[in-house]
Parts: sequence; C-alpha cells; structure tokens
Amino acid sequence: MKPRARRVVLAALAIGALLALGAFALRSFGTGRIQAQLVEQLAAWFGVDVTLDSLEWTLNPGLGLVGHGLVVGTSVGDTPPMIRIASFAVGASFDQLTAEPRKVGRVELEGLEVHIARNGGATSAHSGDRAGIALFVIDEVLATNAKVTIASKDPAKLPRIYEIPRLRLTPVDPTTSMSYEALVLNPQPRGEVEATGAFGPWDRESPQRTPISGSYAFRDADMSTIKGLSGTLQSQGAFDGSVAEMDVIGRASIPDFALTIGDVVPLDVDFEVRVGDKGGDIRLETIEVDLPSGHISASGHVSRTVDKSGRLIFLDVTGNPARVEELVSFAVRADEPPIAGAMTFETVLTIPPGEESVVDRMGANGKFAIAEARFSNLDVQKTLAKVSQVTGGEVEASEGEDVVSDLQGAFEIKDAAIAFERLTFEVPGMQVALVGTYGLRDGVVDMRGQVQTERTASEMAPDALSKWLQILDPVLGTGEKGGMAVPISIQGPRNKLSFKPDWQGMTDGWKARLERMLAPKK
Repeated sequence: MKPRARRVVLAALAIGALLALGAFALRSFGTGRIQAQLVEQLAAWFGVDVTLDSLEWTLNPGLGLVGHGLVVGTSVGDTPPMIRIASFAVGASFDQLTAEPRKVGRVELEGLEVHIARNGGATSAHSGDRAGIALFVIDEVLATNAKVTIASKDPAKLPRIYEIPRLRLTPVDPTTSMSYEALVLNPQPRGEVEATGAFGPWDRESPQRTPISGSYAFRDADMSTIKGLSGTLQSQGAFDGSVAEMDVIGRASIPDFALTIGDVVPLDVDFEVRVGDKGGDIRLETIEVDLPSGHISASGHVSRTVDKSGRLIFLDVTGNPARVEELVSFAVRADEPPIAGAMTFETVLTIPPGEESVVDRMGANGKFAIAEARFSNLDVQKTLAKVSQVTGGEVEASEGEDVVSDLQGAFEIKDAAIAFERLTFEVPGMQVALVGTYGLRDGVVDMRGQVQTERTASEMAPDALSKWLQILDPVLGTGEKGGMAVPISIQGPRNKLSFKPDWQGMTDGWKARLERMLAPKK
C-alpha cells in the first residue's frame, strides 16, 4: 500500500474511533439525571406533577437533546393537563449541559398545547418548593403551531381558544416576568395579530391570574370572513391585565368597509374593551366611530351564547351629530344618497350568531330625528299635493329636490327589513304621518298613513269642482285645524315610488263620520 493511501485509511479509522468513542461517552453519560432534573424544575416552577416520556442525545446538527411527550399537570375527568408538548429540541454545548446550573441557549417546541382550567387552579398539586430552584437556565424558547385554551368560569359557555403559529419567550423562567413575541391568528375577521410584551410570573395557585401586558398590531384582516361584510381592517393598540381578564385600548381603520347591500363607508374606530373570562366575553366600554362627516358612539358586550352556537353582539348606539346620508349608504347603493341631513338617533343593536349574513341576523329598536332632510330625487311637496287633490288618483313620485322639516321616527330592524312604527314630517302646507316597511335587500317601500293639509278639499280642487266638493269638506276636515286629512299609501321600489289616496285604509273615525253624513234623515 502506498504511503498516501495508508495515511487516508489511518485517518478514516481514527475518525471512526473518535465517533464511536463519542457515542460511547454519550451513552455512558446518559440522560437519566438530566431528565430527572428537568422534571423536577418544571414541577417546582408550575406547582404540578410533570412527566416526560423520553429524552435523548442528538448530534444533528450539533450536540443537543430531543424530548418527547412532556406533560405538565394531569387530566381530571374531561379536563386535559395544563401543558402538553409533543416534542422539543434543546440546543447547547456539552459543557453547558453538564454545568451547574445547566445552561440552555434555545429550546424549540412542537405541538405545544396549553389549557387553563376554569377552576383557576392546578389539576394536580406538587409539593416541590420553587424557591431557589435553578437547575436549568434557558435563554430562549421558540414554539410553532401552539394552541392556548382558556376555559370559561361559566361551564355553559365555550372556552377561549388562541391559535399561535409562532411564539418566542426570553429569558424563560416562570418565576419571573418574561418577554414574549407572538403571532396569533384571529378567526373573525380572519387575520394575523403580532403582539409583544411581558408575561408572568406564573401564578401557581390560579394560572388565570398570571399577568400579561403588551402592544399589538392587527394587519390586513379580511372583513369578508364575516358573512355580509367586506373591507380590510387595520388595528393597533395596547393591553394590560391577566390571562383571564385584560383591558384593551386601541384604534381600528377600515377605509373600504361595506355591508354587501350598500356602498363603501370609511370607518375609523377608537375603542376601550375588557376581555373577560366567561368564554371570551368582551365588555365594550366605549366605541367611538368617526365617519367622513359624522360620529357614532356605542357601548355593550360580545358574549358567548348559552347554547354554545357562537357569540351575541349587543350595542347601545347613539349618533349625535350624525349624517343620515352616511347611515343610508350602509344599506343603499346609489350615485347620490336619496336623503341627506344632520340627524340624531339612538338604538339598541343586536347581532346573534348564525350562518346567515349579518344583514339577515341583525336587529334594532330605536328612534331618530332630522331637523331638515333634503331628498335628492324626490319633490315631496309637489307629489303629496297631487295625491291630496280629491279628484286625483295614483301618481308617480315627482322628480326634483325637496326639503322636509322635523322628520322623526321610531323603527325596528328585523329579518332584513326596517319597520317604521312612526314616521312624521312636515312640508309647507302639510303634515305627514306614516307607518310601514322598507326592505333592506330589495329596496321595496310599503307605507301607509295620512296627509294633513292646511287647505280643504274644495280649496285644493280646480275652480270648476270647488263648489261641488264643499260638501266633502266636513267629512274630510279635521275640526279646529281645518284643512283635510287624506289617507295615502306609498308603495314600490325606492327609485320608482307610487303615491295614491288610500280610501280603503281610512280609519274607523273617518268611516263613522261619512256614514253619519250619508245616513237617511229620520
């Protein structure tokens, strides 16, 4: 064998021998003591029993440890253990892993599941004393695809669940406050929340009381993941509190917000909310919504339903001042809003859970007032004057602009329709009172009521008929007010309304007066 070849063979044998010796040394050193110390330290930290299925040395890519089946706490009935980790990898040098205390640079976790029980305590107590425990010093923990479940104090409600694709903790010691960076998935509206802040120290007696604080950024959330809405949400803010309950202050912007039945209305929202421990219930302390030309204030709550079907949204909403054209734009698509004007309103808005669109689920009860409302394509006074002429029949709405005064109403929203329990307004020479409905989806109007005029039937009729209609003035008149009361109906799609006298819809009082007048004299 040539000298060069002999040297190569000797080198290969030497490397093989070193590897074999290293493997023998690792096996000889073993992991039993390290595993026992790791279990001891975790049990002391969390105050519960800890088990670890296996712990092995690894040389890929460098020296380290790989563990499987780490469980912190024990199952009690349907309640899972507090922490489960499918596998973890520890990266450290031999010197670090054999020093006292053992030094660990990074721990990577796969399949992390955290469950905070509703009783607030540990599922299994541990007698270890955490004071002075420092068997391991861990610089950093990285977790991927983690899930945190926080049970509700109300057993009838579902827990709060957080999906966390990425989590980083530094330095790692549950007996002190730790810094964290997390990426959290928000289910509705769907999007990613980036959060940074401080977590801990861990409360062994009641993990739900463990402190947490920080700031967040919620970017490019897709509002269309909520059926019936569209737009992209951006939000940022800060929070402070505990795992169970925290206060959140923030601001959100949705420049392209829209209900699917209406036009785009940009929204900027400032809010203060409290996230509670009853299944993720949220108390909405203050919600301030800035519209392009108006403002809306709200407060209320978002709560899990007892039947566990989802969340119920309840809001007390006021607008002062608001613009009716902006509110109408939520439900109407038009080049120009059909009505405009400064308004005040108050309503109770509810959105129950369900698979249907928000428009079909939402309900409201409220009232509003508009001192002067301008109709952009309807001459209200001219149209009502035609209808109020006794000789007139059905007429289409006259085109043009018009202003009505003191427009007020009470309404209810249900099953994608607005039911007006009372709608009143004035135009020169007339007072109008209506009841009826407006379909949010089809835009169909069905209203009935009366027009109270200042002039009598004979005064409004052409000269040739005036004297003949004087006989009807007492029938249609309204006593001291004079003038007459004409029953009307307004029906059809909003862009092609039909107005007509509704004599069949006369009130019992009118009918009785007419019957008395026409009855044969005794």
